[in-house]
Amino acid sequence: MLSDDHWLSSTRVATHDFLDTSESAETVRRVNGLRGRWTRRSDGYFTLGAVSFLDAAEAPDGYLAAAAHTNSLLSTAFDDLYSGLFGFLASVLDEPVDYREPLALPGFQIFEFYGEPSESRRPQDFQGLDLGEQSAAERAHFDVQFLRAAPGCTPEATVSFTLPLEQPSGGAGLAVWPLDCAEAVERNMSEADLLDFATQNAYERVSYETGRMILHDGLMLHAAMGGGTGPRGQRITLQGHGIRHRGRWTIYW
Repeated sequence: MLSDDHWLSSTRVATHDFLDTSESAETVRRVNGLRGRWTRRSDGYFTLGAVSFLDAAEAPDGYLAAAAHTNSLLSTAFDDLYSGLFGFLASVLDEPVDYREPLALPGFQIFEFYGEPSESRRPQDFQGLDLGEQSAAERAHFDVQFLRAAPGCTPEATVSFTLPLEQPSGGAGLAVWPLDCAEAVERNMSEADLLDFATQNAYERVSYETGRMILHDGLMLHAAMGGGTGPRGQRITLQGHGIRHRGRWTIYW
């Protein structure tokens, strides 16, 4: 277990500078340059890389196959980013950090927003993605995808991280509710119970800052959210998780 004075044991969310403006823009340029390798998840929502909470939804095999397909692409295109990332995480977590096959490397989430319907884009043709405040409760969740990516794993601790690289008009952020996974399990809360809790209770909003990484243990109820109405542009983030075993962290997505 982590010591009581480790920041993951006592801090709900932490933020740290990682990339500067030009480094973030260069990463966005590379991500967009690989658009042909994105995986479309829904209208306006894409990923670059394998995603455990999506690709391992049914069984680990699909996730591991997707990881094998995308890891070499990512490691080649973003070698410098991963080198800096693992060193950064080792410094922040104050313990050794590595990546192990066959898990997926941290990857990218891409949301594209098209603004409100207009005369030239009728409502029935409008394919907008809602990450607004009103729908945040519907997306509230815990990051327990390690149960799918690595069945049988019982981590000593967990971490989740998001690096904002590009934000749409109105900005973006993270909503965090005062409920942890252990309490939800103890109370035998269903998905409907979690939705009710998120709907009826206030959350803390952590606003994204480009190049500044957001870290938390993933086990507080949380959800991604946008800012304002009718956003336009892209929301691109680097995403990943970590599981701790015997004092070492394995990073994956």
